[in-house]
Amino acid sequence: MSWKERMRNGAVYVYQHNRNPFVDHPEFVTMIYDSSAVVGVGGPAPARGIRLRPNMPNPFSSRTTVGFDLVRRERVTLRVFDVSGRLVATLAAETVMEAGPHRIEWTARGEGGAQLAPGLYLLRLDAGDESATRRMAFVR
Repeated sequence: MSWKERMRNGAVYVYQHNRNPFVDHPEFVTMIYDSSAVVGVGGPAPARGIRLRPNMPNPFSSRTTVGFDLVRRERVTLRVFDVSGRLVATLAAETVMEAGPHRIEWTARGEGGAQLAPGLYLLRLDAGDESATRRMAFVR
């Protein structure tokens, strides 16, 4: 995004109290609209400090399990966003986790415990200076 677009997004926030999620998180554009964003095609991925695995099952109707791997001990934040970029759930907030595989179950409930509406959600894992994002589909 250009400097001008980021400044415009900040100015809009002052008046409307909302932001354009695609300016703040440009990776969401690819996750939603790029049909060629296929996982598992090509050679092995370069070594990274994190690996966000596909949630199982996906799509899901009541609960799903999110899996990720850490190469080293990291401070982890795992959040769920709706397609408008609004944070709807925090599954792990700055939690220090050891190296190895981890699993967290999510029941499609928001921050206040209310059941969320069916739809497309984005899962974002931040660990150290790395991040990864995946799509999840919640159906009834």
